[in-house]
Formats: sequence, C-alpha cells, structure tokens
Amino acid sequence: MTTLQGHYFNGQNSQAETATLELSPQGLLRLVRQDGTVKTLYPGDRTISPPMGNTPMRIRFGQGEQFVTQQSPALLNYMAEHKEGRLERGVHRMEKGWHWVFVAILIVGGFIWGLFQYGVPLAAQALTAMLPAEVDARIGKRALETLDNGLFKVPPLMQPSRLSDRQQAHYQQLFAQTIKALPTRDDLPYTLHFRQSKLLGANALALPSGDIIATDAFIQLLKHDTEFQVVIAHELGHIFERHSVKLLVRSTLVSLTTSLLIGDPSSSFDDLIISMPVLLNQLSYGRAFEERADRFALQFMREQQIPAERFIGILERLEKNAAARKQANPKTDHTKAQRQGNLAEYLSSHPFTERRATYIRSALGGE
Repeated sequence: MTTLQGHYFNGQNSQAETATLELSPQGLLRLVRQDGTVKTLYPGDRTISPPMGNTPMRIRFGQGEQFVTQQSPALLNYMAEHKEGRLERGVHRMEKGWHWVFVAILIVGGFIWGLFQYGVPLAAQALTAMLPAEVDARIGKRALETLDNGLFKVPPLMQPSRLSDRQQAHYQQLFAQTIKALPTRDDLPYTLHFRQSKLLGANALALPSGDIIATDAFIQLLKHDTEFQVVIAHELGHIFERHSVKLLVRSTLVSLTTSLLIGDPSSSFDDLIISMPVLLNQLSYGRAFEERADRFALQFMREQQIPAERFIGILERLEKNAAARKQANPKTDHTKAQRQGNLAEYLSSHPFTERRATYIRSALGGE
C-alpha cells in the first residue's frame, strides 16, 4: 500500500490538519485524519486535480473538503490507470518537456499572426459596413475643422488659399468633370477646398466626409490639367472605398486586441509593444489602400485616354517636393514637430516607388 503525506481542509475554515492518503492495491483511496477517522474516497464522490507546473495536487470531495499533497508519481500513475484528468495530465507533461513548450509557442504565435492578418481585417470590414454615412461625415468635418482651426495646443495646419478666384474656378470646373466621369457615393457631398500649408506642402488629401483638400503648393507643381484630375480621381477612390474609416476602425481593433493580449500597459516598453502592431497595420493597410485608389485613377485615365506619364510625373514631383522640404526644414523643435509634423506626415503619406510606376505603366498598356 502506498501512503502520501499532506494536509486536510474541512471546507469550513482555513485551518490545515496533517493527514495521510492511502492508495490501496485495489485502487481505493482512503483519507486517514489525525484523530484516526478514516474516509474512503470513491471515484464518483471526489475530483483529483493534477499539478500545474510545480503546484501541489488537490483531491476535492464532500462539502468543500480537500486533501492537498505535493506532486506524487504514485498519484499520477493512479490517475493514469483509472483514466482521470487526462487533459490536465497532458498539460502537465507538456510543461515538463521543452519540445512541447516550443510547439505551444509556435501554435500561439501562429494564432496571433492569423488574428492580426485575417481576423482583425475581417472584423474591421464588417464593422465599417455597419457604420452609416453620418459617421464618415462627422469624422471628416471634424478633421477639416481641426486642420483649419487647430485643437488645444496644436495650431492650425492650414491657412486660407492665396490662389486667385480665376484659378480656383478653373480647378473647381475640372473637379466637377472628374466627379461626373467616376462612380461616387450618393450619401456624401463632394467638395473641393483650397488651402495653403507649410507642413502639408504640395499635397492633395481626401477626408471621409467627401471633402478634398488641394494645397496651393500642389497646384503650383501641376504642368497639365489632367495631372490634377488624375490625383483627384485617386483621392475620390479613397472616399468611395471608405479607406479613412476602415483604417480608423482597424487601428482601434489592433490597439484593443494588443492591449488584451499583453494586459494593461504600465510602462513605456508596453506602450511601444502596443504601438508596433498599429504602426505595421497602418503601413501594410496604407499600401493596399494606395493601390486600390490608384485603380480608381487608372479607370479615369483609360476612359479619358490620359497617358501614364501624366500620373507618374506628378507623383515624382510630389515625392521630390516632400524630400526637399524635409532636407530644408530639419525638425529642430522636437515637441512642436511631434505635435504638428506627425499629423502632417500621416495626412500626406502618398509613397511613390518604382514599383508603383511600373504598375501604372503596365495597367495602361505601357503608354
């Protein structure tokens, strides 16, 4: 007969009593208390909890009673013979084997990767589809108001345009022609705004409300009217596909999911860990959005028979302009740059690469 030393708890208070557990050859468990009282623990009346890591083993029975003992191979063998606690015993074996730990890490890592790669995007897509157009309008109008008037300690990023009335009327006419040639959303009004901005520089950007902003510096870079129309068509693609709202929803889901996975952030390192998936999400999602918006512009170019070099040319000039501004205006005021520059950089992110130029030429048949 095998005996195990441990402690008995009566379920009425926290006082422990030294006790002995007897494992008989017939498979019976008997609890022997200090006063000599013997109690047989039948399979249907007790539950054996195998160890997790280095924790003690517990046998629960009666009205909250339990016997606690250190890890025992004899008790584990007893459980195996009587097929008790299969799942828990399996977990215990995995904890004791490094190869199982490695497999578990791979499984968990794969799950997390799949969650961010497929689960979050699908959830964001579904949530965005449920949001009414009023959400797009409110977000866009609020963003436009902030850009024009500033927010708290952040000064305005934009000022009134210095373009002449004649220039503005000319590009408003081109804007109207472009809208008529492309599919648009019936639930949003489309409005073109002219602004000047040192931080945004030469740029055009779309807000989810249907508002499109063209800076004076962008207008000055144009060599052909069709360049303006192609860029506007690209921005219309962002609005039609609801890219801003999708990015906002997805970034929020990524932040929430990361917080749930690592717990409540309490240090700068935790903040960094949380921000990394959001940043990677924005970069990958941003590239996908740019490609989809490019398709919108390419559709317009095919219908209007606009050569590929018109689109590529303005993109190259925008890229060179952005690089020149960065080189000419190093961020000496770190705090101010962090408040203003980051927002400006986010709003004006239209990365141009050779791959994008190759894609445009290929899509238009090498024109």
